[in-house]
Amino acid sequence: MPHIGLLGKSAQEFTTRVSGGLATWAGRFTLTPYRLKVQGTAGSGKTQLALQELRRAEQAGKRAIYVCFNRALAEALKPLAPRSATVVTLHEFARELGAQKGISFDFTQPDVYQQMISVLREHSAAVSGLFDTLVIDEGQDLAASWVEALLPLANLNGRITLLEDPEQVLYDRDRYMAQEWALLESPVNFRSPRALVEFMNLHQLTEKPIVAGSGVRGFEPQWFEYSDKKSLLDQTEAALKQLLDQGYLPQSIVILTFSGAANSCFFAGDAPRGLCNLPLIRQEGYTADGQLRYTEGKVLIETLFRFKGQAADAVILTEVDFDQLDSRARRRLFVALSRARLHVALVTTRRAREALQGD
Repeated sequence: MPHIGLLGKSAQEFTTRVSGGLATWAGRFTLTPYRLKVQGTAGSGKTQLALQELRRAEQAGKRAIYVCFNRALAEALKPLAPRSATVVTLHEFARELGAQKGISFDFTQPDVYQQMISVLREHSAAVSGLFDTLVIDEGQDLAASWVEALLPLANLNGRITLLEDPEQVLYDRDRYMAQEWALLESPVNFRSPRALVEFMNLHQLTEKPIVAGSGVRGFEPQWFEYSDKKSLLDQTEAALKQLLDQGYLPQSIVILTFSGAANSCFFAGDAPRGLCNLPLIRQEGYTADGQLRYTEGKVLIETLFRFKGQAADAVILTEVDFDQLDSRARRRLFVALSRARLHVALVTTRRAREALQGD
């Protein structure tokens, strides 16, 4: 029987190899000007497509920029992107624009991100036409006015690709519809194991069923039930111990909280520093100049919001609590569950489990 770590590595390599189809088809479009909207489910290969666009630009000696919403996604993409490409979040780009205009931002202020968006919308015209290739990722998280401020970055003959997954909408914002653009759709998830795709389809977490494209069967989700704060911590630790006992390395496991950081006991002032005698890697906010601060540890704990666009062999989704499986709960579950390559453990209240299972 293969070691679970090798199985996870194999799943990751398989996903990278077979999810290139989306990029292949996008590269075959002949559009003048090149304006392509890609609606792909989680694990469909949108990152592969983005990297292809950046590499194509570098090979042609052209300037390219990739802009997304989630900082962790941008940081994960930077080592993979060509050195000549600019990879930033929307707010990082706004910050750079501000610096050019002599505007600085204090990240200890609660409205700093609203200030950055204002700078973006007011000053993006100053760099109009600077790039030959523009890739905008996580379009479902961006307000239409934000996308409209980014579009002029590409010159008139430039290539613009907008990547999104409507099933992962977590914010109540009016999206840029790109109605006159060419549209490429993909319902195939190459990352999530087949057992997990079947689970997500069974509980109708997406508007339309997704297609399992992984060659890995994976494991059925495991359930852990909590009723109060103490049992929540105990059951989350029990889920982690079970995964460790099964052979998962600490760095291949991520704990995601179903609630945001502001409402999670794992990000509160009295949050546990570790579980199973392993210190937790936890985001602790920003320095005044905008740098992320993390605790030192072995197992990452994050919100499902900030872990979008990333993946792990095993995911523990904790603090799952809701009365009914409405669209908000479905989307949060889909975003979180689709991060796993092999295994998911669900730490839920009884009412959430019953709502999910329809009991």
